[in-house]
Amino acid sequence: MSLLNSVQGRIQSQVRKALLGPTDLPLTSDVPLHLPQSETSVWLHGMGEPRDVTFLHSVACISPFLICIGLESSDSGEKLVGKRFSLKFCRNTPERELLAEIGLEFADRIAATGRIPALFRAVSCRNFCIPALRLRAHDLFNVYGNWKSRKSTGQNVSALEMRCNSAVFICPRPVVLVSVADQDCGNIFPMNLCGTLGGDYLGFALNSARSAAPLISRIRRLALSSIPYCRIAVARAMRRNHHEASIRWGDLPFPTRRSKALAIPVPEFSLRVCELNVEDSWPLGSHTFFLARIAGEEILSSDSAFFMINGQYAALRQKIPGSMPQPLPVL
Repeated sequence: MSLLNSVQGRIQSQVRKALLGPTDLPLTSDVPLHLPQSETSVWLHGMGEPRDVTFLHSVACISPFLICIGLESSDSGEKLVGKRFSLKFCRNTPERELLAEIGLEFADRIAATGRIPALFRAVSCRNFCIPALRLRAHDLFNVYGNWKSRKSTGQNVSALEMRCNSAVFICPRPVVLVSVADQDCGNIFPMNLCGTLGGDYLGFALNSARSAAPLISRIRRLALSSIPYCRIAVARAMRRNHHEASIRWGDLPFPTRRSKALAIPVPEFSLRVCELNVEDSWPLGSHTFFLARIAGEEILSSDSAFFMINGQYAALRQKIPGSMPQPLPVL
């Protein structure tokens, strides 16, 4: 049986190499960037003039794929219902070369003082960092990989949802360590699905099947700590805590201190600390989406932070031959 598995593995490897070629890259790559990132911009189309929503959006759920966008209080429902929109990911240059585009339709609005965070459902996705035929091949391998892993994960993510999840990381996503604690228990774990929504609002999404989401739903107070790039290994080691109901702070491999506003334990190496009070949460599918208000912020260092980016966009940055068509479309 082991020999058969070995032969099958070699065959699959050769087929993958033939179909994906130079685009057979990791789904995401780690990069050091300064906060806030300035490499790419995100534009909402479909509500008059294009709107820069680079720092006004957050992934809300992977399956179904939903994005929350912070809109103005003057945006009425008539501008949203029954219409199609698009979220365009561009190089942050005067030409705004188009890197990816997600087609959206309005799903729901969220009540918030002075703002109207709105949920949009993905209906299409195009990634211009990779040739169309290669993209289709990636879809096939992603669907196959999801099919093999769904028994253990309990999730059945579609090709469109996987493509959207990959495309949103063309906008570099900071990886933060989330600290949550009360008198009885606490936890710290990494997260990359978060974003500001305008005013003092911030949204973030956590896997609904793991222990972290119900813990935050109960305590409703947390702190997000930006991670120095040199501390990637420490952040990755905390991933196991997503499955823990509580941890012992004294067992952590780094020292902590109390945050200023909410007195939550945060790593001493934090570049920035953002303290939050959760206003509401919604189980949307694979992920639970949280809407929170900022209670306090500390900027402690200007060192490069830990970001994750789309693997195909990483190839474009490194100018790997064959990784993308030329020229890029211009917005």
